[in-house]
Amino acid sequence: YTKTSDDYQNYPPESRLLLKLSNDSILELKSFGEVKKYYECISIGTKLQDVYHTGRDYTLPDKELDLLLTYPITKVRIELTNGNRLDYEISEKHGKKVLKQLKESYKNVLATQKKRLKNVNSDLKDDF
Repeated sequence: YTKTSDDYQNYPPESRLLLKLSNDSILELKSFGEVKKYYECISIGTKLQDVYHTGRDYTLPDKELDLLLTYPITKVRIELTNGNRLDYEISEKHGKKVLKQLKESYKNVLATQKKRLKNVNSDLKDDF
C-alpha cells in the first residue's frame, strides 16, 4: 500500500483555464463554484494507492463553443494559486480524439436538453 500525497492542488477564487486550439486561437474559461476535492484508493497491479483529485468547473461562452467544436485542442494551461500554472501539451492524435468526444458529448447534451424541455411542457402522465 502506497500513498502519493496528502496534498490537493489549490486554485484562486476566480481561476482561469486556457485552451489553445490548432488554429492558434486561445479560449479563456473562467471558473465558478467551489473547488471540488475527492479522494480514492485505486489498485495498481498488486498495490493499493491513494489518489487525491482536485477540480473546478469552468464556463464556456457560447461564442467560443463553435471554435471548441471545430478545432482540436493543442495545449491546456490551468491557473493555480501563488502564481503556479500547469501546462499540458496535447498531441495531434489525442487532440483529434478529444474533439470527437467533445462533439459526441455536446450532441448528447442537446438531446437531453430537448427531452427535458419536452417534459416541462407535457403532463407527467404522458407516455407513462
